[in-house]
Amino acid sequence: MTIEYDQQELVNEYIAKQNRKIANLTAENIMLETRLEMAEKKITAMMGTEEEVMDAGTFGPEDEPEKNKEK
Repeated sequence: MTIEYDQQELVNEYIAKQNRKIANLTAENIMLETRLEMAEKKITAMMGTEEEVMDAGTFGPEDEPEKNKEK
């Protein structure tokens, strides 16, 4: 074996390994995106389509000025 052959073999193995990793990461990314979309659909279904705003009123210092006006 020559040095050139060893270097060419190293480069080929490196590229092959890179391609395998890219394929694995791409597949994992697709799977995670799908899971996220499914979770978002479930959350949307649980929340419903209502756009109702829930008002809990005012608390604390905001009530004090009104009390002072009444005096």
